[in-house]
Formats: sequence, structure tokens, C-alpha cells
Amino acid sequence: MVRNTAQQEKKKDILFIVHMFYPETASTGQLMTELCLELNKKNEFNISVIATSSSYSSFKNDNELNVKSKTFLYELVDLNGIKIYRTRDIKYDKKNKIKRMMHIVTYFVSALLIALFVIRKVDLVFSISQPPIIGGLLGRLVKKMKRVKFIYNIQDFNPEQSEVVKYTKNKFINNIARHVDIGSCREADKVILVGRDMLEYYKKRCNLDNAVVINNWCDDEQLHPLNDAEELKNLDEYYAKLGIDKEKIIIGYSGNIGLYYDLENIIKAVELFKHYEGIEFVFIGDGALKDYLIEFCKERSINNVKFFNYFKKEELLYTLNIPTIHIVSNKKGIKGISAPSKIYAILAIGKPMIGILEKGSEARTIIEEANCGICVEPGDYREIAKCFEFVIKNQELLSQWGKNAREYYVKNFSKKKSIEMYFGVIKECLRKEKIQQKS
Repeated sequence: MVRNTAQQEKKKDILFIVHMFYPETASTGQLMTELCLELNKKNEFNISVIATSSSYSSFKNDNELNVKSKTFLYELVDLNGIKIYRTRDIKYDKKNKIKRMMHIVTYFVSALLIALFVIRKVDLVFSISQPPIIGGLLGRLVKKMKRVKFIYNIQDFNPEQSEVVKYTKNKFINNIARHVDIGSCREADKVILVGRDMLEYYKKRCNLDNAVVINNWCDDEQLHPLNDAEELKNLDEYYAKLGIDKEKIIIGYSGNIGLYYDLENIIKAVELFKHYEGIEFVFIGDGALKDYLIEFCKERSINNVKFFNYFKKEELLYTLNIPTIHIVSNKKGIKGISAPSKIYAILAIGKPMIGILEKGSEARTIIEEANCGICVEPGDYREIAKCFEFVIKNQELLSQWGKNAREYYVKNFSKKKSIEMYFGVIKECLRKEKIQQKS
């Protein structure tokens, strides 16, 4: 009993401020949930999480939450021993700028109050670049006020990402935001980036050498190519349930249907194939542009396009296997600023890709190194249409591209490898804290 108590006392207290977390189904929510669950299994940390109670994706299983208590500031949820403080904030709305800003402000205030006055003991704070600027600022403030180590995980650089799509046009505000975020990078004991192109941009942007690249991942225990007869039967049931003709070429887009993915040009390219009977387009997900895409198709009588909301995590094995080939895209100007994490799941299930990506970007480099698809620069719907046409005329390539994708994933990536790298970075920062305390 004494030994168990001693072991418990040796555990370090880590606070994750990540905005999106379980039961969120959007990619960063899943990534952070899987990271915390795997770190928790190591039995070396007491993990607390601050996240919003608002949903980014369309599906949420709030009824399954193990709620321990509720206050005016948060509700406390237990997930396998992880304490999740879900902030009481104004509901997130991707399509309404005012509500989105109100959500960010109320989330920031709630998260900061919880971090400073509710969660008493913290040895290390880990924050993510969501919401933009605010995520890093929260980690920076907690570091300063609690005098702890700080790891900043940057999934996207802002305000740069917003500038690309002209979401924020005020240069004065953008420059202040950039200055604040660079300050957060300087204060971080370690910055974790998710792409080689992002590291290159980070060095130019911040002139710092405190960053490391750790690729995102997918749940590769769940996601794999379908070979088992029972799994293939289940896939057929999904085709039937969703009204998709599996004999056609299915070109799929899965994930955030938002501003940063050149979707305006993709849907224009889709229109050029609306009379082609052997092809169908499937969009799975949600985001600021979804209604626009749906209306675009209605107005132009494009009937070979289907839209679906996010599916449950346990359904991804089948919904990701529905497309013959997947679209992975970013808007022109996003290179080095963001990297689409969906590519790892597509590689893992062994599916070919159409990459609408800038030369030298992380995702395009992966596709080219793996030889698992065709790539084109974003910004021109006619060039995107040429990719669709190439796929139609060269279907014999798709099977080998899919095999190449799976082989590349197995050789270069894994959930276990990435999480072990996160574990190593956390341990390194905590060791530095111990050395500083001794000195």
C-alpha cells in the first residue's frame, strides 16, 4: 500500500488545453483523445483536459458521457481516469462569424479560469493551435502564472491560414495576432509541428529552433484494407444503405468541408462530369462551405453528387472504403501553414488519392513518394477536371496505387510511433523541469 502511494505521488500532472476532445469526431478531437488515452495507459501521468462542450462535427454522443459533476463554469467528465473539464461556452457556429467569435471569447475565459483556479496542480501544460491564436495564448498564460513547462502543438498557422482565404482582411489585427502567436512559440519549451513544410515555414516565421515534427496518425488498429468476407459484406450493406452504386467510380471527399480546401474549384470540376453516368461524387463531413456546395449542385442540376454528415468513429472503416479514390486538397497558399491529417487514414486503408496540393507541401510529398495517386496544383478547376478524366481513363492504375498507399503507411507511419514521439517530448520537458528545480 505504501509503495502504491509512492508511485501515485511520482506521477506528473499534465493539463491538455485542446478545444476539441471526446466525444468530438472531427480529426483533431480524435487525435487528442487517442493521444491522451494512450499516454494515460503508461501510468506515469495524471491527465486533465480542458475542451469545449460545443460540437464541431455533426455527430456527438453526449448521452454516453460519464458526467461526474456540473458547475456554472464546466461539467466534469471521466474518460478512463482522464478528467475532462467541458467549458460552458456559447455554442460554436462555423457559418456565423459573430457566434464563432462569441464562442472563442467565452471558451477562452472559461478555459483560463478552470486552468488557474479549478485545476490546482500542473507540472506541464500542453495546448493546441485551436482556436487560432487563443490555443497558444492559453498555454502561454498558464505557463507564466503557474510556472510550469509548456508544449505548443501547432496543427495550423494563424492568422496566415485565415489570410489565405481572406477570412480576416484587417492587416493591423492580423499583425497583432501573428505577434501574439509568435510570442507563444517563443515561450514554449517545445513546439510540435505536423509536417516538414511547416517546420521550414516555422524557422522563417519565428527564427527559433525549439520545434520538432511529429506526423499525425489514424487509428491503424481499426483502419485497414478490406479483405475479410464479413467486412466486404458489411461494406456492401453501406453502399445499399447510402444509395451508392458500387459499380461506378466513386470519387470521395471526407472531412472538413471548409474554407481551406479549394472546394469552390473542386465543385466546378465536378459539374463538368454531371452527365457522365459511370461516376459518382461523395462528400462526407461538415463545414462552412457545405451548404454552398449543396446549393451549387441543386442550382445546376448536378445529380451524381451525394452529401453525408460525419459518421461514428467505428463506422470509418467502411465509409472511408466506399470511395474508389479520395480527394486530398488544400487551397493555394496553404503550403507550410497546414497539413491535412486525413491522408493518414486514406493511406492506412490502402486507397489511391487525387492530391489538389501545392508542390512541396507535406501531403503532396507523401503522395508522390508513395506513388499512390495523381497530383495537381490547386486553384484551377480545369486542371482538377483533368485529374478526374485521367482516373476514368486509367482505372487499371488504381489498384496498384492503393497497394502503394498501404505499403507506404506501414513503412513510415503508425499511431504507436507518433504517440511514442509525443511521450518522448513530454518526458524531455519534464526532465528539464527537474534539473531546473535542483539547480
